[in-house]
Amino acid sequence: MPKDRIDHVAVATQADLKRKVLAYLDDGFKLSSESAELATLEKPLKPLKFIDFVLLLLGILACVIPGVLFAWWRIPQLQNKQRIVVRVDAAAANASGASAITWSDDGKWWWDGQGWRDPTEAVPTGAQWSDDGAHWWDGQSWRPAPTMVEATASTETTTLSPDPSTATSPTVSAHPNGDQPEHVVDQ
Repeated sequence: MPKDRIDHVAVATQADLKRKVLAYLDDGFKLSSESAELATLEKPLKPLKFIDFVLLLLGILACVIPGVLFAWWRIPQLQNKQRIVVRVDAAAANASGASAITWSDDGKWWWDGQGWRDPTEAVPTGAQWSDDGAHWWDGQSWRPAPTMVEATASTETTTLSPDPSTATSPTVSAHPNGDQPEHVVDQ
């Protein structure tokens, strides 16, 4: 058996009490008790009829069916995942490193972190080389390998002497533009 619903309404004066009681009587309530400070009114709640059950069922179906259809359509989409596989592969790492080269706007120079370099003279460290070693990948296209200046016998001299104080060490000529010698990547 359901409990009765009880609403409490406060008014400021006895005149407001009488006006409020009359308004509730007009709404179908019946006066069950009254005093100078308090009035109790009640009205039986409307019992559910067969049509109420039918409408309730239709309302539930109107909400459930679209909800189920939406879930049937959307849940598989939510279950799709993006996966990333990270693996150790030195050749692939070198190839992806070449794509991170910073090029000048005209594409004729690359930045080594300290200055602009000519790709016909120097190749970025970690650049991917072709199988024949004649070209390197700049991130967008294959470029010909820079021409190597062959070292002559005059650029490196070593004197062997039994006395360590008189021996000379190898000498390396400076780069033509005055910078330090370039690092050559062996492939």
